[in-house]
Amino acid sequence: MESFKKKISREIGLKLKTLREQQKLSQTEMAARLGVTVSGYSKNEKGENKPGIVMLHRLWERFDLSMDWLFFDEGPRTRKEKKKREAELEQELEELKRGLAAQRETDEQGWQERAAALELKPEVKELLEQMVRIPMLYYQIMLSYQKFKVENKELVEISGEPGQS
Repeated sequence: MESFKKKISREIGLKLKTLREQQKLSQTEMAARLGVTVSGYSKNEKGENKPGIVMLHRLWERFDLSMDWLFFDEGPRTRKEKKKREAELEQELEELKRGLAAQRETDEQGWQERAAALELKPEVKELLEQMVRIPMLYYQIMLSYQKFKVENKELVEISGEPGQS
């Protein structure tokens, strides 16, 4: 059974070989770009040794290599791709925030219209307004309501639920 360290070394070596081949470089040329000996680079590529800190820094600097990708196989291969993906995710997040804000505004208008149409008692109107402003209050009340329905099923069935004829 292959040890964890050997497995990591082998996987990093395969990634180094892939990077070198994508760059269309020989092992000699790659070693020169990284400032290491050919035999040292070859051992890294074969997974016999792990790259040292200087070589890792040069991979990061000269090939824009993401260390997350190299060590953990996480995310894009290059820092440029990683930054691009982070920007895309940030944009998606902003779009979601705008959508949620618009939905909340629509919900708030709906609550206000329903409250006005029902001619509710002042304390019920106040509760509805607070529920719109404080989402945690809304969820807490809905949780209590659902528990009440479960615990008092017969009572709820006898009284009839709103919207049912």
